Amino acid sequence: MFKNPIICLVIFILGFITAKLIKPSESGAFAENDPAVKTIPSLEVVYPEIVMHINIERQQQNIPVLNTDNRLTCASQRHVDAMDTFNKCSHLVDTAEPNLFTRVRRCGYENTTVLEVIACNTITSDEAAELWLSDSLTRSKLLDPGYVSIGCDRKKEYWTCVLAKNLIDKSEELQ
Repeated sequence: MFKNPIICLVIFILGFITAKLIKPSESGAFAENDPAVKTIPSLEVVYPEIVMHINIERQQQNIPVLNTDNRLTCASQRHVDAMDTFNKCSHLVDTAEPNLFTRVRRCGYENTTVLEVIACNTITSDEAAELWLSDSLTRSKLLDPGYVSIGCDRKKEYWTCVLAKNLIDKSEELQ
């Protein structure tokens, strides 16, 4: 079906740090000294069929479906672009690429728990979903009812989905 599939799972806890959105430099890389972006990129839902596969499995388990979020799609897009550029399947493909925590913050999502799943050497959404859902650890995370939002993207044989739990309301912490 597919050769040498590689899957990974990473969870990062986003801190309670106020983050600025950073826009890409002219080269397409992100630099800390780039001016802040005032708006989130307007993205369409990318590869809705992969989300559909995951949501069908969640429904079969009586778990609420995931809602798509453009900010998570943005983080997924940036990662598949990096994997394609460096021809490497990893959660951090190069020292110049921001980690998941930073990618998600730069796309405007903060103060929550996020999860990233990647698949490589898979061509179709069926293959990527089958790969993720057949791995017990990845499956348990994808079916975790605490995760409520998702954004996915694909470039060539590289797939990435980023899931997030509910945003944390900082005002409750101050009381």
